[in-house]
Amino acid sequence: MLGKRGVKWDVVIGIEVHAQILSRTKLFSRSPLSVTSAANENVSLFDAAIPGTLPRTNMHCVFQGIRTANVLMSNVQPISKFDRKHYFYADLPIGYQITQQFMPLSRGGALMIGAGDSRKRIGIERIQLEQDSGQSLHDEHPHFSFINLNRAGCGLMEIISEPGIACASEAVEYVKKLQYLLRHAGTCDGSMENGSLRADVNVSVRSAGSSALGTRCEIKNLNSFRSIGRAIEAEAARQIELLESGKTVDQATMAFDVASGQTRVLRSKENAPDYRYMPDPDLPPLRITEGVLEAALRDAAEHPETQISRLRSTFGLSTYDVEVLMTDPATVHFFETCMQLGPKRDPKKVCNWVTSELFGRLHKCGKDISGSPVSPENLGNLIDAVEDRVVSGKTGKGMLDLMVSGDTRSVKEMISSGNLRISFEPERVAEYLRSLIKDHPAEVSEYKAGRTRVFGFFVGSAMRQFKGKVDPHLVNSLARELLEES
Repeated sequence: MLGKRGVKWDVVIGIEVHAQILSRTKLFSRSPLSVTSAANENVSLFDAAIPGTLPRTNMHCVFQGIRTANVLMSNVQPISKFDRKHYFYADLPIGYQITQQFMPLSRGGALMIGAGDSRKRIGIERIQLEQDSGQSLHDEHPHFSFINLNRAGCGLMEIISEPGIACASEAVEYVKKLQYLLRHAGTCDGSMENGSLRADVNVSVRSAGSSALGTRCEIKNLNSFRSIGRAIEAEAARQIELLESGKTVDQATMAFDVASGQTRVLRSKENAPDYRYMPDPDLPPLRITEGVLEAALRDAAEHPETQISRLRSTFGLSTYDVEVLMTDPATVHFFETCMQLGPKRDPKKVCNWVTSELFGRLHKCGKDISGSPVSPENLGNLIDAVEDRVVSGKTGKGMLDLMVSGDTRSVKEMISSGNLRISFEPERVAEYLRSLIKDHPAEVSEYKAGRTRVFGFFVGSAMRQFKGKVDPHLVNSLARELLEES
């Protein structure tokens, strides 16, 4: 990165992602989780810090943490422990957060960003389990703040990267890839708009080529990819400006102002002693035996790298096609179900129908593949009808429009009731084309002179004449043959 004086600087970035664990209940209580519940509806006595209540570890959340470690190739530790991180805030009534400061659930790991020769490994330092705080609501009343404890005690996975990210674009790509992997593993829904995925970004700068790390500042609670990128660029520029003017960078916790596009100091950065970490005496250590690992991973999703190789080798799909399918685990399942119901179908054509035709229509309706009104069976039958030339491609796409809008009829019923079947014989098509060629000598001359765009005139006229109930391949073939003969 260039400073104002033309001096080159390296930016060093590490990211702490807080991912809310997909679970029906909280990490240390039986309270249910729901984003639609009324304020303070899902609060147990423990969540509200009523004296005499004790935490009880939700093993489903632990299993979800193990599945996340598996997909990130992180080493699950045989023993991990919970600690108390003390700080006061109104939406944390117990006065401390239960986390894993000293002995986390897993250590190490990595994920890959980029493609081809530009692929880069971003190391994972650790994954730890911790509980979320409640929510402070400051805009409900002009003079008071309100507290909603529905979120208090929700299980979080804090995924801490190594400081190996070099620019804002890499940071955004890293969080996007992590979001995909969490969704693939089924351990977090990855919804940044609902607060299920939040990022704290540590940024420092140093002279280009230097190995020494600069003073880092942490930007808290970034909840969109755009904010992550803009905040990193703004903070790096702020630090470079300080250093180039002869000042120093003080370690601090920062906030990003979306409106101004600038970072600002929230407070001087706390160190570990400020939080008075101590082991939680109410929670026993987590002992992750081989049996626990086996139980957690028994129904775990296939690892993405393994899935990529399998889809390419089984179906002969390109890397691009596989990556498009894998943007959502449900899409892969939809595609594979479609292929299982029709093993002789062309995988490439099925992939195109799923990722192009169906995706596009669902997107316009604000739906995703999980909420698709079109089943794999019905889409497969539609593809068969088009490929077997029972209906034309244009008619097939029109039928898909009806299916997406809620038409529950089978493909056969739609073809029958709508009289959509291709029904014209080649002789009738040829007869019409001969008449058309005879009546349009100027267009024929253009075609023979090499201006082949006029070919579309003859094909389009025939398709309109027969109202789409004719095989477009047949029309193309006959039109070309008759034009050459004329």
